[in-house]
Amino acid sequence: MADDTLEREEKQGVSKSPEPLRCRFHEAEVYQIFCKDCKDFMCFKCIGQIHQKHELSQVQDADEAIRTEMCGLLLENKYAEHLNSLTDKVLDQEKELVQDEESLTLDIRTIVDKMKQNIDLAEKRLLSELCNTFESYQTSLQKQKTKIKNLQTEIANLDVDKLPEYNLNHIFSKIQILSGLMLKTEKKMM
Repeated sequence: MADDTLEREEKQGVSKSPEPLRCRFHEAEVYQIFCKDCKDFMCFKCIGQIHQKHELSQVQDADEAIRTEMCGLLLENKYAEHLNSLTDKVLDQEKELVQDEESLTLDIRTIVDKMKQNIDLAEKRLLSELCNTFESYQTSLQKQKTKIKNLQTEIANLDVDKLPEYNLNHIFSKIQILSGLMLKTEKKMM
């Protein structure tokens, strides 16, 4: 019973008219001509472009030649050889693609590693500069603190009753040191 159904479907498939094949060069055109020289199908637009001065026939008239050609190709295994060759080419391209991906991945990782190293070096350099700058400020502040303490000691030891006995230049120098120190401290705090 299943054999009868399959046979019936095959007969129906043969009786159905297949959709016409479209030209691979001119998608809007249907194959209507067979080139006996190239053993290829074409549309009318192809005649002037590719198959000038070739022996041509309409597809319906070339039915027997096409079938003979197909039988010859199938018997000689030319299609199998051609398909094997294409398979080998595809496999080669697939291997090449994998190698290219691996190579590019390695290149990207190498570049990223170099960038990370450069970033790390820049970070170390900037942190070192920052540390040196703050150490310099600390040293400067420590010197100012020492000067302030010395001035405080001198002022504390200054006897107001003996002020008339001090040299005027000595008094001016102490006032200038005190004023300059106060200005520097105020500027650095801003």
